[in-house]
Amino acid sequence: MAADRNRTNERAVVDTHARSVVKGLVWRVLATLATIALVYGFTGKPMIAMEVGGLEVIVKLLLYYGHERAWNTIQWGRRELAVVQVEASAVAAAPLVGADQKSSPAGTIQSTQNNERRRRIECRRS
Repeated sequence: MAADRNRTNERAVVDTHARSVVKGLVWRVLATLATIALVYGFTGKPMIAMEVGGLEVIVKLLLYYGHERAWNTIQWGRRELAVVQVEASAVAAAPLVGADQKSSPAGTIQSTQNNERRRRIECRRS
């Protein structure tokens, strides 16, 4: 099960929403350019290739939305993650561990160099 998690220096890594949006947009541009190139290669007509490319963006956007909504109704492959609740006073009083350290003991509060106000509790299963 650990194979489905991204890990860096023994810490879980999660993509930000901004990164996911940029990755999605870059992929969409590459895929559409590939479609345009293929249609142009088959037809030799740039206008038809552009029209198919434009239509492809809209159709695949709608198909992807429907695909995601359908998968949200399927429970296969999902699992619950443990949630740890900590009182704010305990978080404020906890020592900070720098992000440049390679690993830290389970349950320690960590901060990143980019934003020391954001802290998270790292829980590891034994």
